[in-house]
Amino acid sequence: MYSISLNDGESESLEDRGMLKIQVFPVGAENADLRVTVAGEGILCMNPNPSLAVVTSVPTAATITVTHGSGGVFPIEQSVRVSVTRGAEATVEFPIVRVGGVSEKLLGRISHEGDRYVFTAFGSSDSEELPGSVMAVSSALRAHLTEVPTISRIHLTADTGATFGSTVPDEDLAAAVTVVRGVSGTLGADTVDLTTGGGRRGEVPCSSLEGALRSASEADSTRVGAEVLPRPADLPPDELSIHLTATPVSGMFSSTAPSLVIALGTGAPAEQELYAMSPDRTPRTGFIAITGQLSSAINGGDGSAFTAGAAVVAGVLSTAREEYR
Repeated sequence: MYSISLNDGESESLEDRGMLKIQVFPVGAENADLRVTVAGEGILCMNPNPSLAVVTSVPTAATITVTHGSGGVFPIEQSVRVSVTRGAEATVEFPIVRVGGVSEKLLGRISHEGDRYVFTAFGSSDSEELPGSVMAVSSALRAHLTEVPTISRIHLTADTGATFGSTVPDEDLAAAVTVVRGVSGTLGADTVDLTTGGGRRGEVPCSSLEGALRSASEADSTRVGAEVLPRPADLPPDELSIHLTATPVSGMFSSTAPSLVIALGTGAPAEQELYAMSPDRTPRTGFIAITGQLSSAINGGDGSAFTAGAAVVAGVLSTAREEYR
Protein backbone atom coordinates (compact mmCIF):
# COMPACT_ATOMS: atom_id res chain seq x y z
CA MET A 1 0.00 0.00 0.00
CA TYR A 2 1.18 3.52 -0.77
CA SER A 3 0.22 6.82 0.89
CA ILE A 4 -0.40 10.31 -0.55
CA SER A 5 -0.44 13.44 1.64
CA LEU A 6 -2.45 16.53 0.66
CA ASN A 7 -2.05 20.16 1.66
CA ASP A 8 -4.94 22.61 1.80
CA GLY A 9 -6.53 23.08 -1.62
CA GLU A 10 -4.56 20.26 -3.20
CA SER A 11 -6.15 17.36 -5.07
CA GLU A 12 -5.19 13.77 -5.83
CA SER A 13 -6.99 11.08 -7.81
CA LEU A 14 -7.37 7.32 -7.52
CA GLU A 15 -9.06 4.79 -9.79
CA ASP A 16 -12.77 4.49 -9.05
CA ARG A 17 -12.72 0.77 -8.26
CA GLY A 18 -13.10 -0.74 -4.81
CA MET A 19 -14.72 0.71 -1.74
CA LEU A 20 -13.50 3.80 0.09
CA LYS A 21 -12.97 3.86 3.84
CA ILE A 22 -13.13 7.44 5.11
CA GLN A 23 -12.10 7.93 8.72
CA VAL A 24 -11.66 11.00 10.91
CA PHE A 25 -9.08 11.01 13.71
CA PRO A 26 -8.74 13.42 16.66
CA VAL A 27 -5.65 15.57 17.06
CA GLY A 28 -5.16 17.32 20.39
CA ALA A 29 -7.95 15.59 22.33
CA GLU A 30 -7.98 11.81 22.16
CA ASN A 31 -11.49 11.45 23.59
CA ALA A 32 -13.07 13.81 21.05
CA ASP A 33 -16.65 13.03 20.05
CA LEU A 34 -16.27 12.90 16.26
CA ARG A 35 -18.74 11.99 13.54
CA VAL A 36 -17.82 11.89 9.86
CA THR A 37 -20.50 12.51 7.25
CA VAL A 38 -20.14 11.84 3.53
CA ALA A 39 -23.00 13.41 1.59
CA GLY A 40 -23.83 13.66 -2.09
CA GLU A 41 -26.50 12.81 -4.64
CA GLY A 42 -26.94 9.08 -5.13
CA ILE A 43 -23.94 8.00 -3.04
CA LEU A 44 -23.90 4.59 -1.33
CA CYS A 45 -22.48 4.93 2.17
CA MET A 46 -22.70 3.29 5.57
CA ASN A 47 -21.22 4.20 8.97
CA PRO A 48 -19.95 1.18 10.96
CA ASN A 49 -19.13 3.69 13.70
CA PRO A 50 -19.43 7.50 14.00
CA SER A 51 -15.86 8.23 12.92
CA LEU A 52 -15.82 5.83 9.94
CA ALA A 53 -17.73 5.92 6.65
CA VAL A 54 -17.58 3.15 4.04
CA VAL A 55 -18.47 4.40 0.55
CA THR A 56 -19.13 2.06 -2.36
CA SER A 57 -20.36 4.56 -4.96
CA VAL A 58 -20.06 8.30 -5.68
CA PRO A 59 -21.93 8.94 -8.94
CA THR A 60 -20.96 12.62 -9.27
CA ALA A 61 -19.61 14.34 -6.14
CA ALA A 62 -19.66 14.20 -2.35
CA THR A 63 -18.52 16.29 0.60
CA ILE A 64 -16.67 15.11 3.70
CA THR A 65 -17.72 16.86 6.92
CA VAL A 66 -16.85 16.34 10.57
CA THR A 67 -19.41 17.18 13.25
CA HIS A 68 -19.48 17.01 17.00
CA GLY A 69 -21.10 13.66 17.76
CA SER A 70 -23.46 14.92 20.46
CA GLY A 71 -24.31 18.18 18.72
CA GLY A 72 -22.08 20.31 20.93
CA VAL A 73 -19.11 22.53 20.13
CA PHE A 74 -15.56 21.18 19.80
CA PRO A 75 -13.03 22.24 22.48
CA ILE A 76 -11.10 25.30 21.36
CA GLU A 77 -7.81 23.44 20.74
CA GLN A 78 -9.39 20.49 18.91
CA SER A 79 -8.05 19.50 15.50
CA VAL A 80 -8.82 16.55 13.23
CA ARG A 81 -7.31 14.61 10.34
CA VAL A 82 -9.11 12.58 7.66
CA SER A 83 -7.75 9.62 5.75
CA VAL A 84 -9.31 7.92 2.73
CA THR A 85 -8.26 4.35 1.99
CA ARG A 86 -9.15 2.50 -1.22
CA GLY A 87 -9.13 -1.23 -0.65
CA ALA A 88 -5.70 -2.34 0.52
CA GLU A 89 -3.86 -0.36 -2.16
CA ALA A 90 -3.71 3.36 -1.41
CA THR A 91 -4.40 5.94 1.31
CA VAL A 92 -4.95 9.66 0.84
CA GLU A 93 -4.04 11.62 3.99
CA PHE A 94 -5.78 14.97 4.39
CA PRO A 95 -4.04 17.78 6.34
CA ILE A 96 -4.72 18.58 9.99
CA VAL A 97 -7.63 21.01 10.34
CA ARG A 98 -8.58 23.00 13.42
CA VAL A 99 -12.23 22.65 14.40
CA GLY A 100 -12.16 24.28 17.85
CA GLY A 101 -15.15 26.46 18.67
CA VAL A 102 -17.50 25.08 16.00
CA SER A 103 -19.88 22.13 15.82
CA GLU A 104 -19.09 21.11 12.23
CA LYS A 105 -16.54 21.74 9.51
CA LEU A 106 -16.19 20.87 5.83
CA LEU A 107 -12.93 18.93 5.33
CA GLY A 108 -12.92 17.88 1.71
CA ARG A 109 -14.64 16.90 -1.50
CA ILE A 110 -14.78 13.81 -3.72
CA SER A 111 -15.46 14.28 -7.43
CA HIS A 112 -16.08 11.44 -9.88
CA GLU A 113 -14.26 12.39 -13.08
CA GLY A 114 -14.13 9.76 -15.81
CA ASP A 115 -12.84 6.55 -14.24
CA ARG A 116 -11.21 8.27 -11.25
CA TYR A 117 -12.16 9.72 -7.90
CA VAL A 118 -10.60 13.13 -7.26
CA PHE A 119 -10.05 14.08 -3.61
CA THR A 120 -9.63 17.75 -2.62
CA ALA A 121 -8.64 18.94 0.86
CA PHE A 122 -10.14 22.01 2.56
CA GLY A 123 -9.71 23.96 5.77
CA SER A 124 -6.11 23.70 6.87
CA SER A 125 -5.14 27.13 5.47
CA ASP A 126 -6.60 28.59 8.65
CA SER A 127 -3.31 29.45 10.32
CA GLU A 128 -2.34 27.55 13.44
CA GLU A 129 -1.07 30.89 14.74
CA LEU A 130 -4.52 32.46 14.71
CA PRO A 131 -6.27 32.66 18.08
CA GLY A 132 -8.92 30.02 18.54
CA SER A 133 -11.59 32.71 18.91
CA VAL A 134 -10.76 34.12 15.46
CA MET A 135 -10.83 30.60 14.00
CA ALA A 136 -14.26 30.05 15.54
CA VAL A 137 -15.69 33.20 13.94
CA SER A 138 -14.19 32.29 10.57
CA SER A 139 -15.57 28.77 10.76
CA ALA A 140 -19.04 30.06 11.67
CA LEU A 141 -18.95 32.41 8.68
CA ARG A 142 -17.73 29.75 6.25
CA ALA A 143 -20.67 27.57 7.26
CA HIS A 144 -23.00 30.26 5.85
CA LEU A 145 -21.11 30.94 2.62
CA THR A 146 -21.74 28.90 -0.51
CA GLU A 147 -18.70 30.61 -2.05
CA VAL A 148 -16.23 33.26 -0.91
CA PRO A 149 -16.55 36.50 -2.92
CA THR A 150 -13.55 38.43 -4.19
CA ILE A 151 -13.08 41.49 -1.99
CA SER A 152 -10.13 43.62 -3.09
CA ARG A 153 -9.86 45.71 0.08
CA ILE A 154 -11.37 45.94 3.55
CA HIS A 155 -11.87 49.40 5.04
CA LEU A 156 -12.20 49.48 8.82
CA THR A 157 -13.45 52.72 10.37
CA ALA A 158 -13.40 52.97 14.18
CA ASP A 159 -15.46 55.90 15.37
CA THR A 160 -13.11 56.55 18.28
CA GLY A 161 -13.69 59.55 20.47
CA ALA A 162 -14.98 60.49 23.90
CA THR A 163 -18.21 58.49 23.57
CA PHE A 164 -16.45 55.41 22.23
CA GLY A 165 -13.82 55.44 24.96
CA SER A 166 -16.29 55.96 27.79
CA THR A 167 -19.01 53.49 26.73
CA VAL A 168 -17.20 50.59 25.05
CA PRO A 169 -15.78 48.02 27.51
CA ASP A 170 -12.45 46.38 26.70
CA GLU A 171 -14.23 43.03 26.35
CA ASP A 172 -16.55 44.38 23.65
CA LEU A 173 -13.66 45.90 21.69
CA ALA A 174 -11.74 42.60 21.87
CA ALA A 175 -14.79 40.72 20.58
CA ALA A 176 -15.29 43.20 17.73
CA VAL A 177 -11.64 42.83 16.69
CA THR A 178 -12.08 39.05 16.77
CA VAL A 179 -15.05 39.36 14.40
CA VAL A 180 -13.14 41.68 12.06
CA ARG A 181 -10.16 39.30 12.00
CA GLY A 182 -12.46 36.33 11.39
CA VAL A 183 -14.17 38.08 8.48
CA SER A 184 -10.85 39.28 7.04
CA GLY A 185 -9.28 35.85 7.33
CA THR A 186 -12.21 34.24 5.56
CA LEU A 187 -11.79 36.73 2.71
CA GLY A 188 -8.05 36.09 2.56
CA ALA A 189 -7.03 39.54 3.81
CA ASP A 190 -4.01 39.99 6.10
CA THR A 191 -4.47 43.76 6.49
CA VAL A 192 -7.25 46.33 6.72
CA ASP A 193 -7.24 49.99 5.69
CA LEU A 194 -7.80 51.61 9.09
CA THR A 195 -9.35 55.00 9.84
CA THR A 196 -10.04 56.23 13.37
CA GLY A 197 -11.51 59.42 14.81
CA GLY A 198 -8.09 61.01 14.42
CA GLY A 199 -7.81 60.26 10.71
CA ARG A 200 -6.63 57.58 8.31
CA ARG A 201 -3.96 55.21 9.64
CA GLY A 202 -3.42 53.26 6.42
CA GLU A 203 -2.94 49.52 6.05
CA VAL A 204 -2.65 47.76 9.42
CA PRO A 205 -1.92 44.03 9.86
CA CYS A 206 -4.93 42.22 11.32
CA SER A 207 -2.67 40.72 13.98
CA SER A 208 -1.88 44.25 15.25
CA LEU A 209 -5.42 45.58 15.00
CA GLU A 210 -6.47 45.38 18.64
CA GLY A 211 -3.39 47.26 19.81
CA ALA A 212 -3.87 49.93 17.15
CA LEU A 213 -7.49 50.46 18.15
CA ARG A 214 -6.72 50.64 21.85
CA SER A 215 -4.02 53.24 21.18
CA ALA A 216 -6.41 55.26 19.03
CA SER A 217 -9.15 55.07 21.66
CA GLU A 218 -6.79 56.36 24.35
CA ALA A 219 -5.48 59.15 22.12
CA ASP A 220 -9.03 60.21 21.19
CA SER A 221 -10.52 59.85 24.68
CA THR A 222 -11.24 63.58 24.92
CA ARG A 223 -12.05 64.11 21.24
CA VAL A 224 -15.56 65.34 20.46
CA GLY A 225 -16.42 64.67 16.85
CA ALA A 226 -14.04 63.21 14.31
CA GLU A 227 -12.23 63.89 11.12
CA VAL A 228 -14.29 63.27 7.97
CA LEU A 229 -14.92 59.52 8.06
CA PRO A 230 -15.01 57.53 4.82
CA ARG A 231 -18.48 56.77 3.50
CA PRO A 232 -19.14 53.20 2.28
CA ALA A 233 -21.40 54.65 -0.41
CA ASP A 234 -18.27 56.08 -2.05
CA LEU A 235 -16.58 52.68 -2.36
CA PRO A 236 -16.61 50.32 -5.36
CA PRO A 237 -18.71 47.16 -4.99
CA ASP A 238 -15.67 44.88 -4.57
CA GLU A 239 -14.52 46.65 -1.39
CA LEU A 240 -15.96 45.97 2.06
CA SER A 241 -16.55 48.68 4.64
CA ILE A 242 -16.71 47.86 8.36
CA HIS A 243 -17.59 50.46 11.00
CA LEU A 244 -16.97 50.01 14.73
CA THR A 245 -19.05 52.54 16.61
CA ALA A 246 -21.03 53.29 19.74
CA THR A 247 -23.20 55.79 17.85
CA PRO A 248 -24.28 54.55 14.39
CA VAL A 249 -25.38 57.14 11.83
CA SER A 250 -26.90 56.81 8.37
CA GLY A 251 -23.62 57.77 6.68
CA MET A 252 -22.29 54.34 7.68
CA PHE A 253 -24.93 52.59 5.58
CA SER A 254 -24.61 51.84 1.87
CA SER A 255 -26.85 50.68 -0.94
CA THR A 256 -24.01 50.31 -3.46
CA ALA A 257 -21.09 48.57 -1.70
CA PRO A 258 -21.06 45.83 0.97
CA SER A 259 -21.02 47.39 4.42
CA LEU A 260 -21.03 46.08 7.97
CA VAL A 261 -21.80 48.16 11.06
CA ILE A 262 -20.69 46.70 14.39
CA ALA A 263 -22.30 48.56 17.29
CA LEU A 264 -20.56 48.37 20.66
CA GLY A 265 -21.38 49.38 24.21
CA THR A 266 -24.48 49.17 26.35
CA GLY A 267 -26.63 50.93 23.77
CA ALA A 268 -25.77 48.50 20.96
CA PRO A 269 -28.90 46.28 21.20
CA ALA A 270 -31.17 49.35 21.05
CA GLU A 271 -29.25 50.71 18.06
CA GLN A 272 -29.71 47.37 16.30
CA GLU A 273 -33.46 47.53 16.84
CA LEU A 274 -33.57 51.08 15.49
CA TYR A 275 -31.67 50.04 12.37
CA ALA A 276 -34.12 47.19 11.77
CA MET A 277 -36.94 49.76 11.61
CA SER A 278 -34.97 52.49 9.83
CA PRO A 279 -35.96 53.70 6.36
CA ASP A 280 -32.20 53.89 5.67
CA ARG A 281 -31.83 50.11 6.02
CA THR A 282 -30.40 48.49 2.87
CA PRO A 283 -29.65 44.89 1.79
CA ARG A 284 -25.98 45.81 1.39
CA THR A 285 -25.52 46.92 4.99
CA GLY A 286 -25.48 44.41 7.81
CA PHE A 287 -25.80 45.43 11.46
CA ILE A 288 -24.39 43.49 14.41
CA ALA A 289 -24.56 44.44 18.10
CA ILE A 290 -21.68 43.09 20.17
CA THR A 291 -21.97 43.46 23.91
CA GLY A 292 -22.35 41.55 27.17
CA GLN A 293 -22.81 37.80 26.88
CA LEU A 294 -22.10 37.74 23.15
CA SER A 295 -18.73 39.41 23.73
CA SER A 296 -17.84 36.85 26.37
CA ALA A 297 -18.85 33.97 24.11
CA ILE A 298 -16.89 35.29 21.12
CA ASN A 299 -13.79 35.94 23.21
CA GLY A 300 -14.13 32.44 24.64
CA GLY A 301 -14.07 30.86 21.18
CA ASP A 302 -17.73 29.81 21.04
CA GLY A 303 -18.36 29.91 17.30
CA SER A 304 -21.99 28.86 17.71
CA ALA A 305 -22.70 32.14 19.55
CA PHE A 306 -21.81 34.00 16.35
CA THR A 307 -24.25 32.04 14.17
CA ALA A 308 -26.69 34.95 13.79
CA GLY A 309 -23.86 37.40 13.16
CA ALA A 310 -22.30 35.07 10.60
CA ALA A 311 -25.62 34.95 8.74
CA VAL A 312 -25.68 38.77 8.63
CA VAL A 313 -22.12 38.96 7.27
CA ALA A 314 -22.81 36.22 4.71
CA GLY A 315 -25.89 38.10 3.53
CA VAL A 316 -23.86 41.25 2.96
CA LEU A 317 -21.08 39.37 1.15
CA SER A 318 -23.63 37.67 -1.10
CA THR A 319 -24.50 41.12 -2.51
CA ALA A 320 -20.86 41.51 -3.55
CA ARG A 321 -21.10 38.27 -5.56
CA GLU A 322 -24.35 39.33 -7.21
CA GLU A 323 -22.73 42.52 -8.50
CA TYR A 324 -20.63 40.50 -10.93
CA ARG A 325 -23.19 37.95 -12.06
